[in-house]
Amino acid sequence: MEKFILYYSELFKIDYFLTRNLIFLLFVVFALFLLYIFLLIFDWRFMKRLKKAQEKRSKENVKEAVMRVSSGDSC
Repeated sequence: MEKFILYYSELFKIDYFLTRNLIFLLFVVFALFLLYIFLLIFDWRFMKRLKKAQEKRSKENVKEAVMRVSSGDSC
């Protein structure tokens, strides 16, 4: 890692500590981007599962309402 930082500090003619901090910030931004992608996928899967559960509940409610109407019970 040290050689990597020294190489880029010489390449761009900037300070060693500035280069180290820029590389650190680059890794932090990349980690946050990966976290964002992970959360998007997780949220998408969760919403998909929630939608299926709501559709199932809706179908059960319709069946229950039909049974009540056909048996003559009042709502």
